[in-house]
Amino acid sequence: MWLHHLLNLLASAGTIFFTGIGNTIAGWLIDAGFAVSFAVAALHKKKQENGWLSMLAHWREEYRPAAKFALWCCLVFYGPVVIWSVVKAVYEDHQYFVNYVWKHKAADKQSAAAAAITQDGLNGQISDLKAKCAGLEGANGVMLDQNRDQQNTINKCQEDAINRMAPEPERHSIEEIAVGKSLLGHPTKVFVYTTNKTITPVVVVVSCDSPIDELQGAIAGTTAMLGTLAAPMGPQLPNTWSFSIASPAWTPDTPITIQFSYAEKEAPKCLFARR
Repeated sequence: MWLHHLLNLLASAGTIFFTGIGNTIAGWLIDAGFAVSFAVAALHKKKQENGWLSMLAHWREEYRPAAKFALWCCLVFYGPVVIWSVVKAVYEDHQYFVNYVWKHKAADKQSAAAAAITQDGLNGQISDLKAKCAGLEGANGVMLDQNRDQQNTINKCQEDAINRMAPEPERHSIEEIAVGKSLLGHPTKVFVYTTNKTITPVVVVVSCDSPIDELQGAIAGTTAMLGTLAAPMGPQLPNTWSFSIASPAWTPDTPITIQFSYAEKEAPKCLFARR
């Protein structure tokens, strides 16, 4: 790489040199040829006057001083021109590179200014987009809250609908409504057994903590009834009676009346259950 630059510098210096001496390469060769022609003419005249030997002797005696004199003349006359040519070539290269660097710096400044303008525009667009995104995020948050509230409302409605559609659990209640005496003179109790659903057929079990007798069970308000009469359930279940009603149905509007008597002084405590 350096050899290429050196050759370019020498070529530029040579061009400046020949331009400085006011001649071309051909003219410089003509000048050199003109100078040589004087030496050749002098030697030729010496040859004609004294012959070849005299001419050769004169050449041996004079060529060294003549060459030195010619070199000194070239150094004196052309040396400053050569130095000036080299210096000018270096200066012109320096100026060229200075101008080149200045142009690129100016182009870089213009590019930087244009880039700054473009960046400012992009920053403005980014700010606008951030503002829009913030607005969209806020709206999205509101919509998410509304959607969550609506979904909760829907879920609650579905739960309520399912609860309403679910069958009501079966519930029973027993209420004592009267106390009297049986035909045998034993005290009696009368209970009303209610339900919240229509049930048919039904089997009622009465379990007491002491003996009872003459237990009866029937649908209130009816005289015709199909089923089995109340009877003890056996020695395995003492003081436990049961009866069944196949018709009519046990409904919330038609409860079951249960009546029993007992011989003990204290009234037994009983539990009523449906099977």
